[in-house]
Amino acid sequence: MVARLTLKSGKWESGHVSAEKALTSSYDGISSTLDLSHRDAESFDS
Repeated sequence: MVARLTLKSGKWESGHVSAEKALTSSYDGISSTLDLSHRDAESFDS
């Protein structure tokens, strides 16, 4: 949330690169977490 707010504000332009990196990393982590949770749930179904 803070990273998105940082990107919307010209006042914090010096932090835009860091905010973009944080968002990219979190999206990658969310994708991985969802994949692992689905695989974990499937193991209980079999």
